[in-house]
Amino acid sequence: MGITKLMNIKSSPHGASRHLKHSIEYIMNPKKTADRALVGGNAGSTPQEVYDIMMETKADWEKTDGRQGYHFILSWKPGEISEEKAYEVVQEFCQEYLGDQYDYVFAVHNDQPHIHAHIVFNSVGRNTGYKYRYQKGDWERYIQPITDKICERHGLSRLEYEKEKKKGKSYAEHLADKQGRYTWKKIIQADIDYMIERSESWNDFLEQMKEIGYTFPRSGYNEKGEYLTFCAPGNHRKRSDTLGSGYTVADIKKRILGEHIKPDIEAKRPPWIKQAKMKQVLPVIPALSGYQKRYIRGMYQAATYYAKQNPYRVNQGKVRRDMLQLEKLREDCRYILRQDIKSMEDVAEREKELRALEKFLKGQRGESMILKEDIVYQQYQALSEEASRLPDWDDRFENLLDQMEELEESLPQDFWKFRKNEAEIKEQLTAIRQERRILNHIKKVDQEAWKAAQFSPEKVKNKLKKGERVWTRKLDKTSASKSIK
Repeated sequence: MGITKLMNIKSSPHGASRHLKHSIEYIMNPKKTADRALVGGNAGSTPQEVYDIMMETKADWEKTDGRQGYHFILSWKPGEISEEKAYEVVQEFCQEYLGDQYDYVFAVHNDQPHIHAHIVFNSVGRNTGYKYRYQKGDWERYIQPITDKICERHGLSRLEYEKEKKKGKSYAEHLADKQGRYTWKKIIQADIDYMIERSESWNDFLEQMKEIGYTFPRSGYNEKGEYLTFCAPGNHRKRSDTLGSGYTVADIKKRILGEHIKPDIEAKRPPWIKQAKMKQVLPVIPALSGYQKRYIRGMYQAATYYAKQNPYRVNQGKVRRDMLQLEKLREDCRYILRQDIKSMEDVAEREKELRALEKFLKGQRGESMILKEDIVYQQYQALSEEASRLPDWDDRFENLLDQMEELEESLPQDFWKFRKNEAEIKEQLTAIRQERRILNHIKKVDQEAWKAAQFSPEKVKNKLKKGERVWTRKLDKTSASKSIK
């Protein structure tokens, strides 16, 4: 499976376009691109030429500030694709997605076991002067269909967008900060800070941590380097690569030697990606119960009743009312068959399940309500709504996105999960209300049918077996009576 990363290139305090120039130089490195044989684009053949063309476009539209460009990375697993095939895929993607609207350069790198490609393109459009916009969800809406089509054309698996883990705190830490409480992460960080000041070497640091009750049950190496698990008294554990910048093994060693490293920046970890295949199972159609057959027969008789009447004697107002009732009966029938409702006892049981589920969902929604009361969250929402109202030509959109990214560092890591859960909970509660409306109508029809059956002539003449019901419907003089037995 291919992976795609999307990043923006921001202005540098040491020169607005410094990061853009470095990005161009990096992806066009001759040692990574077979002496630039794997480089392409529409903005030049050397790093300086590409950079100059992009800056000329910015100058023409007087937009040299703000975000300077965007950097896409396409990566495939080892052996999945050749250098030449990767070049074709990236070239086709750039031509279809960027075209002549933006200055761009792309390069395929072969310095790693897995082939990967980089695309850097200008933030300012050539023809319009509008700045490129990327909003959450654009990958699924616009980019994914293009990459899927290209990959399918070349016999490759689809590319997946690797969403970066947002900076921020866990929800528990967020509430602890808000309520002035300490978390175990903070305690472990404080102990590490204290022992770094007292230690002369890495081994000395470990010995002093052991003296205050720490153990180190696990250590090893991963793609980020060496890691160590800190186990505080009480078996509270934190791995060094999850404590943030300044607390990895490499950073602690540097700090012991006196090098200053800004702490407390949350480390990023790649998400776990799982894939599963399911066998196709043909649906089994169960036999209908007597209750289901009676309900369907009643709907059919109601639907065909007016077809047997003299059209000149039919009350049109009543026809319209009966047609609305007929649509509800059809909805009831679909629900009864879909949920396999075989009796009124099943209706009552389903109502009980829905009440329990509704109570649970409302409790879950209460957790997200705590987040909504947070001032930072309210500021973030206000910026998001303002950005959604801006037209394409308004460059304030870019500044709003930067402000939103800064606020994300103060929001809990579970912020996006809460937003997604809130939307899902709202959708589920709406579905529950709709289902309860159908159940209420089914109960109403059943009660009316049972009531009518108690006073029907057939009830008086014939004794019914225990549990048997006769459904009748009283109609006015313009309608013939009908019954469901």
